[in-house]
Parts: sequence; structure tokens; C-alpha cells
Amino acid sequence: MLTMGKVQKEVVNETKQIVEQLEKMKIVLNTVKVEKEVTNETKQIAKQLEETKIALDKKVKQLEILHRIGEALTLQLDIQKLLVSIIRLISQKTLTEKISIMLIDKRTKQLRIRAAKGLTKTKIKTVKFKIGEGVAGWVAREGKPVLIKNVLRASKFKNIMNRKEKRQLICVPLKVRAKTIGVINVEEKAGGLAVTRDDLTILSTIGYEAAIAVSNALLFDELQQSYFNTITALVRAMEAKEPYTQGHSDRVKKYALAIAREVNLSNENIELIKRFGALHDIGKIGIPIRILNKPGKLTNEEWKIIKSHPRIGVTIIETIDFMKLAKPIILSHHERHDGKGYPMRLRDKKIPLLAKIFSIADAYDAMLSDRPYRKAFNKEYALAELARGAGTQFDPRFVRAAIRAFKKLKE
Repeated sequence: MLTMGKVQKEVVNETKQIVEQLEKMKIVLNTVKVEKEVTNETKQIAKQLEETKIALDKKVKQLEILHRIGEALTLQLDIQKLLVSIIRLISQKTLTEKISIMLIDKRTKQLRIRAAKGLTKTKIKTVKFKIGEGVAGWVAREGKPVLIKNVLRASKFKNIMNRKEKRQLICVPLKVRAKTIGVINVEEKAGGLAVTRDDLTILSTIGYEAAIAVSNALLFDELQQSYFNTITALVRAMEAKEPYTQGHSDRVKKYALAIAREVNLSNENIELIKRFGALHDIGKIGIPIRILNKPGKLTNEEWKIIKSHPRIGVTIIETIDFMKLAKPIILSHHERHDGKGYPMRLRDKKIPLLAKIFSIADAYDAMLSDRPYRKAFNKEYALAELARGAGTQFDPRFVRAAIRAFKKLKE
């Protein structure tokens, strides 16, 4: 069975062949002469061929866009990566410099910018419209595309646009089964070129296919978040039974983020910490409370049970594909730089980067917290202990960054 992508590709190729044939016919007709003069009938045919070729050229362009979206976007389920891909595609196909994608927030029912090119960070964070408000709000409510070549002449929107600003604008809806989920805005073309009806057609074509991909990604994101919230609730329920570590997971995530930012870790890694950082000790769900809350020294058998929590944690999350990204944090945050940690006795470069960061964040919070067998240490002592552990328990590079970062934090 042919997939939609294959069908689109075949249609594109067939249409291109027709265009090439028409071009050849046009060349032949232009060389035909009857008594050294091209007849009116031949001229008319040549004109019709040229018009048909132009129309087919446009159709090929639209089909190529559909085919590319079908291949590149519909399989992308990370919503932010998907939106960035859509913006990149729009920029390439329309030569535009200012683009934004606004989605309707289910809670507030407002349009908010989720991805953009050529806009300031302030504008991205602050611009929002109610449904029906502004051009974007009008397009979201009506479900119809809009092209404005000069706002001074846009009488339909005279009450909702800045009349002093001679900007151009194209806004198209993102619709799925007659329901609008957002809009795409294009404000400026490269080199001061004017927006055209062709740009509107291309943008509408992109919007049609992109809406399905965005809808799928949003649904997947909601399912992920629902599962993640359930797991996080379990962690907090566990901590509620262990008063000495209540809030520990969230604090460790905060400290890990501080270290990551201090060493300029990639946005991707920072997002992993934000999303999964609070789950690093999820395996403790499988450890008896009597051991976790024991006020005295643990026996060798009890220590063995405690040390099993990283593997228990991995068992909990490993059957969920999107949560497998948390595995290095959960499994390896008790490994040591010198290879004397657990559960696998990894050493130095064998320890995952995020696990190195979490081992420091985890130890720091443990020192600042009361335990059944001791009172919390002060910040100065905890920082000094981190420094003493550099090169043995911890990676020295991250210890130096942690000390700088923690000194800036207000506890």
C-alpha cells in the first residue's frame, strides 16, 4: 500500500514531467512560422501553454511542500522541535524574516507565541491575544487566512492595528477538522520585498499539513505530561512518608540546574534536568520506610537494599519510551569519579555527564538536610566537603562549577 508521502512524491514527479513536456512544446511552437509569420492561433496556443506551465509550476511547488512536510514533520512528536522545523520551512519557501507560530492555550483560551524567528525575547514572552482580538485573534476565530500588504489600507482591521506602522502581514490558521488550534504569522520578507498571493498560498499549504503534525505533537505532549505527573506524585508521596527528605527531589533538581547553567550545558540537557530531575530517587519507592527512616547505623544488608534503588528506579521507567532519557540520571547518580560508587562502579569518563552533576547536587542537599542520625550541616561546611571530594567522589570540573553556582544561590 502506498503511503501518503509516496503518493505525494509520485504526484510531484509526474507533474514535473508534464511541465517539462509543456516547456518543450512551447519552444517548438515558438519556432513554427507560416510564411515567416506565426499565426494568431499558434500565438494563442503558446500563450495558453505558458499560462498552464505557470499554474503547474505553482502546483509543483505546493506539492513539494506537502511532500516535505509529510516526510519531515508528521513523524516529529517533540512540539518545540516541530515548531522550529515549521518556521525553518516557512522561511525557506517564502524568504521571510519575521515569523511566529501562536497556539491556543487550553487553560486561558488565548493565543500565545510558542516559536518565532526575528522577534525579540520580550515580544515572544509577552504578546498574547484573546480569540477575536487583533488580526491573529480574528483569523483564529474565523478560520480564514489574511494577507495585508499595507495596514494603512486594511479597513477591516483599522480598529485593531497600529495605523502608523506600514508593515505587511500574512496570517493563516492552523486547523484540524474545522477546529483552529493556532495561527502562523509572517510579517516581513527579506530585502523589503512585498508579500504576494503566492506567499499566502504557500503559507496556507504549510498551515494545512502542519496543523495535523502540531495536533499530534500536542496530544503526545499531553500524554507524556500526564504520565510524568503521575510518577512525580508517587515520588512526593514517598517523600511525605520520609520527613527527613521531604522536598529533596525538587531541591536536587534546582541544584543540578544551577550547575548545568554555570557550565553552559546545552539547552537539551537543561530540559532533561527540568523534566526528569525530580525523579532521580524514584527507586526509593521500592525501599522499606523502616530502612529509609532508621535513626541508627545501617547494617550491611540494609546498605545493600539501599544501594538497589537506582536499578529499581530504572525498572520503573524503562518500559516508557520517552522516560528512557532519564535512565542515566536515575541509574548512575551514585557513581563516583574514582570508581568506588554504585551500582556499576563506573569511573570518570564512563559516568554519564548528567549523573556527575546529580551526584554533586544530591550530596549537597543531603548535607544541608536533617537526617535521622544527624542534624543538617551549614552551607560553608557543605561547600568545603564538595571541594574535598573533588577528584575522588566527584568530577573536579563540576565541583568547581557547583561551588560557584551554590554561592550565588539564596537558600
